[in-house]
Amino acid sequence: MKIKKYYTEFLALKDKIDASLFNGGVYVKIYKSPYFGYFLAIELYINTILQENINKVIENISGKNITDIDNDIKAKQALKDIAQSLRDKEYNEQRQDAIDKAVQTRQDIYTTNKTTINPVSGVYVKLAFDYSGKAMFYKVEFKTKGNQLLRRSSFSFDTIEQARSYEFISGKFKQVTRKQGIEYKYITL
Repeated sequence: MKIKKYYTEFLALKDKIDASLFNGGVYVKIYKSPYFGYFLAIELYINTILQENINKVIENISGKNITDIDNDIKAKQALKDIAQSLRDKEYNEQRQDAIDKAVQTRQDIYTTNKTTINPVSGVYVKLAFDYSGKAMFYKVEFKTKGNQLLRRSSFSFDTIEQARSYEFISGKFKQVTRKQGIEYKYITL
């Protein structure tokens, strides 16, 4: 049975660990699962370690010198930092491309269509962009009620033609609150 072979190998690993360096224990156990067969485990329980024994325990368990372990950790961290900087660079390039695309799309749409700023009443198309720089169009209707400006909006569309052809069936108007000094540009129909 293969598990007995591995059991003797695990016992040899257990015997290499010096349990006198800490309070706790080292055990090799076989567990039986009702679904997956048998599991073999080395269980290491460390309750307390004296300060002067910490490096000895680490070296004893890992089989490596503490300076080699520190160097391995620093090397792994350096690789993680390099990978993260590459991911950041790629993200920033993609984000800049999306921003450039959105700016160009906005300029193209605003130069080929008539626009108005802060409309009071009527039906317009609003241009917005998602996180990837893709243009989204919304049909927006404004009306005034007394001295209040009300607005209702459609779902987003991929093209300006789809937004223009959308017919409002229902939808509640909501009061518009505009921040002082901010201009909103809408495409007129």
